[in-house]
Amino acid sequence: MNIISKIQYSNFKFYSIILLFFLFYFSRLAVYLGLPNFTVHLHYIFILIFFCFLLKDIIQYKSNLNLLFYIYLLVISFSSFFNLVNFLNFFTYTLILLEPLILCLIFYVIRIEVVDIKKIEKLLIYIAIINTIVSYIQYFILGLKQDDTHGIFINLGAAAHVSGFFSSIVAIHLLTKNLRITIKNFFIALFLISTILLGDAKQVIFGYLISIFIIIIMYNFKLNFFNKIKNLILILILVTLLIFVIKYTDLVRYFIPTMNIEIFLEGISEKLKVFNIINQYHSSSINFFLGLGPGHSTSRLASMIPYYGNFNFSSSILTDYVLFIQNMNYLTRVSTGSSIFSLYFFWGGIYGDIGFFGLICYLIFLLFLVNQNNLDKISIFIIINIFSFGLIFNWPEEPAFIFTITILLYIRFNLIHEQK
Repeated sequence: MNIISKIQYSNFKFYSIILLFFLFYFSRLAVYLGLPNFTVHLHYIFILIFFCFLLKDIIQYKSNLNLLFYIYLLVISFSSFFNLVNFLNFFTYTLILLEPLILCLIFYVIRIEVVDIKKIEKLLIYIAIINTIVSYIQYFILGLKQDDTHGIFINLGAAAHVSGFFSSIVAIHLLTKNLRITIKNFFIALFLISTILLGDAKQVIFGYLISIFIIIIMYNFKLNFFNKIKNLILILILVTLLIFVIKYTDLVRYFIPTMNIEIFLEGISEKLKVFNIINQYHSSSINFFLGLGPGHSTSRLASMIPYYGNFNFSSSILTDYVLFIQNMNYLTRVSTGSSIFSLYFFWGGIYGDIGFFGLICYLIFLLFLVNQNNLDKISIFIIINIFSFGLIFNWPEEPAFIFTITILLYIRFNLIHEQK
């Protein structure tokens, strides 16, 4: 490859990533302005084309991520075959579920100059600022409060939460990318984090709290005995204080109005009943390992199928039954309870659709990411958010959420290694 070809190829990779930014972050705004609804799904098509274009490099890339991709593809294929799921379900579900894995493969095989990575980082920060400015306009000028404060994610079901997560996680990156925090970055980060309050994005706060708790436990295992005991005592003191605060203040009421700790625990118990409901629909012990098939339980695809009646998707009555059970309880019903207790959440959806094997594969993928980014605690925190937010809702199947995480990991991985 001559010098001109190398420059053209490098530009192609850089501008392909730039195009991904606009497909993930501005497609809903484009639909709002008049483009067809299908525009919001164009990122799947482009990623598939990008993946095929780089297929030779991806095959030659020596990594456990390749092997995991093939294994996961086999699990989804076996689940589809065993449950007689049609090809459209298989194809769509694969694109939705494996999108972060495909993105990681693409990012790992392409080589972009550090100067271009810094441009990508700046673009991400600028888009987060735009999202926050739009949220302020919606809140203070248009009078769109809380759940109606969508930012740039207009008409997305969980827009207020996605907007709050997007701006706040970029703020966390901004505060932690260097050893010293500049005054400029501090105030930009403060501005970005405010989207959580504008959109009343309690899910985001709750997800962050779970992630912080998990990362404290993780790092406690790496310490010597004395420090472990010290941290254990600290955790016990904090948990005791938290229980005291929850019991004698309105902390839980911030997350769910008119609620106390007993009702909160009841809501969690109701949420976890989805696993028992799914098990009732198993016709064979094989369903435990391979699930009921892509789009046949509570995954994002299962929730989307009713809106795409013109397409030949196969579906299951289980999806409607879980919704019926959810609406029967005032805690899990969205209008009277909280989406935190929703029976439609990521880990339940994976187990329902592709079973125990699917769950294990995704957890291995997260462990792979942790291992790849073990030099940076904040990157590990970002990865843990996939697990934590998946406990609440179908967050890891939300395109903007998962793209933000993968592009942030890509940026931090390259910049940290460049600093080394």
